[in-house]
Amino acid sequence: MGARVLLLLAPLLLGLSGAGRAQTWVLSRGVDLERGLRQPAWVLHDPDRRLLYVSNLNGEPRQREIQGYISRVSMQGRVVDPAWVTGLRDPRGMALGKGRLYVATEHTLVAVDPDRGTVVARYPAPAARQLRGVAVDGTGRVYVSDTLTNAIYRLHDGALRLWLRSPALESPTGLLAEDGHLLVATWGARTLGFQTRTAGHLKTVDLHTRRIATLGDGTPLGHLEGLCPDGRGGYYVTDRADGTLLDIAADGRPTTLLDLAPGSAGLEYVPALSLLLIPMESSDRVITYLSH
Repeated sequence: MGARVLLLLAPLLLGLSGAGRAQTWVLSRGVDLERGLRQPAWVLHDPDRRLLYVSNLNGEPRQREIQGYISRVSMQGRVVDPAWVTGLRDPRGMALGKGRLYVATEHTLVAVDPDRGTVVARYPAPAARQLRGVAVDGTGRVYVSDTLTNAIYRLHDGALRLWLRSPALESPTGLLAEDGHLLVATWGARTLGFQTRTAGHLKTVDLHTRRIATLGDGTPLGHLEGLCPDGRGGYYVTDRADGTLLDIAADGRPTTLLDLAPGSAGLEYVPALSLLLIPMESSDRVITYLSH
């Protein structure tokens, strides 16, 4: 069905606490984005073009060879191009940098011309098993997480190379580059498949020394996936396994905001509109909230 992002439904009153963050505000539920979306995995805001990108998995893993695609959505909530870029295998995280839209597909980082909607380059990582999150730092270097090999790759000088591999990355998923660090959401220390000994954390990686640290006191937070700034110095994070939406302060203190359905993934927050968008892979929609 069509959707208007700014149409508000039932408000939820939330009390948040954290270092210097004690406050109460309302998240108001908006109408879902649904038309043309199939297993949406990630949402990204393009402020220059005033629109949103949504990556769609579209099928079971063995069927995703040519079925995954990117949709374009207007800031009024209309899915204007349901299949804008097609022929992608397992597309997930996205980031903008140096005039390109970068998309993590299963074993390859794909660069898209955001004005033409065409793939202009493919950067393979043959040893990767599932590329997932993407971030661009202040110099334009692109980082991509490989969840299943505890690795982060970096695109630099036209090549995608292994930048860091460590068990301390605990199955990295969402990425965010800021202030000389890479913020990393993690799934957790895996035993078999996606089963874990311990749930994941929010990690930091120094972009110069590559030193890995855990944000906060080390308490496991969940099977984390999406990661974006919350506009107040902390981070919105999704737990994909159980659907929890967390707000994590800069010192690592977590607050549970919402209990959603499993499958909540690569969320986006648009500060200028106080608009939060959360893709729900299992129900073929992106749900929206406005914070007050």
